[in-house]
Amino acid sequence: MTLEEACHNYYNIIHLHCLKELYYNEEAAKDATQETFAAFCRCWDKLDHENFEPWLWKTANNYVNKEKARYTKNKIIVREPEDIYPDPSTESDMTEQILCQKIEERIDQYHNDILSQLTEKERMLLDCLKRKMKHADIAREIGSTPAAVSMAVVRLNRKIKEIVRKITEKIL
Repeated sequence: MTLEEACHNYYNIIHLHCLKELYYNEEAAKDATQETFAAFCRCWDKLDHENFEPWLWKTANNYVNKEKARYTKNKIIVREPEDIYPDPSTESDMTEQILCQKIEERIDQYHNDILSQLTEKERMLLDCLKRKMKHADIAREIGSTPAAVSMAVVRLNRKIKEIVRKITEKIL
């Protein structure tokens, strides 16, 4: 298999994997995919051309983890539906546009469901994070330590991810 064939055959698969792992953040997924294939092209001569898939997947996961770390180091990502699903501008994407509208309607429908599954303390933490407060400031506001706030943010991210995963399963 040639480098061009490998890139052609695996680009979309790797991009979809990155997109899913990065919570459908298109920009972050594009970055991770681009970095993966840039590294793939640089290393092509060193790789076994018949057995490069494990290397490709491992590299993609490494770049996904870098993107996740970049976004979750000190903050939670709270995005609006229009940021997640941009409005397509061409007629050929009309089906995608309709799908995006339906997904946005369901996101609005489940927004309250997501919030209702959080405790009062988690909702307060989420509100502080939305206001882009630093962990030290949040700790002072709620009478805790910055380390405890950091751990609470990690737990909140996990909980929201699990809630969204369950809702996504219902949608699909």
